[in-house]
Amino acid sequence: WRGDSWGNAPAPGVVWNHHQFSYWPTNNRIPDAWKTGTVALEPGEPGQTMDAWVAPVKEIVNDAIAWHATFIQNKSRKIPDAYLPEIERLVKVLGFRLVLRSLTFNNMAHAGSKIPVTMKFENLGIAPPYRDHRIAFRLRDKNAMVSAVEETGLSIRGWLPGETDRTAMFNIPSDTKPGNYTLETGIVFHNVPDHVIPLAIKGKTEDGWYRTGKIRIMEQE
Repeated sequence: WRGDSWGNAPAPGVVWNHHQFSYWPTNNRIPDAWKTGTVALEPGEPGQTMDAWVAPVKEIVNDAIAWHATFIQNKSRKIPDAYLPEIERLVKVLGFRLVLRSLTFNNMAHAGSKIPVTMKFENLGIAPPYRDHRIAFRLRDKNAMVSAVEETGLSIRGWLPGETDRTAMFNIPSDTKPGNYTLETGIVFHNVPDHVIPLAIKGKTEDGWYRTGKIRIMEQE
């Protein structure tokens, strides 16, 4: 659902307001809607933009968090300086924010084999991913050459706030040359592999993947 008058909230001198009489009732009628669809917010009455808000900005932001907002905008207008700390507090949790807490795999494998990669993710945001982005793996050799790129069938769509444990299979091509490699992990859109989703962790490569461990590939058995 969408709120076109975000910020029109209870305040001194304000009688009817969108937060109290429209948005909260909407949220209460469909309390789980955010789990499968976006909540979009745009400032409106009074004044059309954040500059004209009369309700306390902390309460306005708290409502957006409680509604599990996915995205907000201010009609391309500058955000008032006094509001920046609260808006930054919101932005840090807006939508989904995935952290890869751990990733384990066998660090020795044969070309042509399949290895399980077990991962623990935590969504520190207030909403799930709504698109079919999928976990992918690849290898990078000592000369920085990339090979064995594979998109798995593991999708992040619908991962709610909190921890998620998943295992994906990495198929190592039979023509992979023996040697030492870095295993890199990415989250890609299923039909646009160059569309990579950022994670809230360190170790990002120049093209948006993440270095997640070392592996030795041996000759095919």
